[in-house]
Amino acid sequence: GAPGLTGPDTVQVDFVPLPVVSGISPATGPAAGGTVVTVTGRGLTGASTVQFGAHAGSDLQVLSDTSLTVTAPAGAGTVDVTVGNQAASSSATQADLFTYLPAAALVTRTLSPGWNTLSVPFTLADPTLAAILSDGGASLEVAYAFQDGAWVQVTQANEQTLLAEPLVGLYLDIGGSQPVTATLRATASPNPPPTAALAPGWNLVGPSALEGAESYSDFLAGVATSSVPVLVDPNGAGATSSDPETDTQDQVRNGYAYWVWAQAPATVVGRIPTGQVQS
Repeated sequence: GAPGLTGPDTVQVDFVPLPVVSGISPATGPAAGGTVVTVTGRGLTGASTVQFGAHAGSDLQVLSDTSLTVTAPAGAGTVDVTVGNQAASSSATQADLFTYLPAAALVTRTLSPGWNTLSVPFTLADPTLAAILSDGGASLEVAYAFQDGAWVQVTQANEQTLLAEPLVGLYLDIGGSQPVTATLRATASPNPPPTAALAPGWNLVGPSALEGAESYSDFLAGVATSSVPVLVDPNGAGATSSDPETDTQDQVRNGYAYWVWAQAPATVVGRIPTGQVQS
């Protein structure tokens, strides 16, 4: 052998696995950012960055080799969520797509312990109570819709049908002592606005994504004159209007449900807002 060499040099090579993203939850969030997203996959232990398209997420927390959380930055449209480590980044797939919702397509409100009304302002991306409630439905005692003059209990078997109807109103009984956040995410921007049919008699309905609140008369702007003689607000102190179609003082609020008496079949037409709504 060559002078001075007594044996082969030992070289240690550390292989860093390529991260793979197999899913993200939730897969939608507001254009302003701030959504905490859970990324699942494999090879995530060494993750140092998470990109939402061209923009980096923040508050990255690696939970295990198969899971991490990250806060989405501001953005627009649909982007790939890719995970990077010191060696490479995950490849873009259909499983990593995150959609930024227009401000009008996201509504949040707080539900207190006890009975609350809740309304669906638009077609939901995930029409389940587990997806709507911040605790995944753990505190929900029972939920009811009112259809065709009768109460219908909302269950896992029927909720995707009941909650798929925009402007539908619900009653939810929240257990425990802590409030729960209800987050309603649309499949897309609600344009054209949603509509709801009013049957003769009592109907439990809510407004579509409003900028905070609007008058009874604006809420019923698409309804034929004098077809709705009574509107009852069951929320908080409540209010009853015997002439809601001309009532410009009392207001309906986004995400809440209201009792509307119809003398004949009619249609409530939603309204398109210009900003994100919270109540």
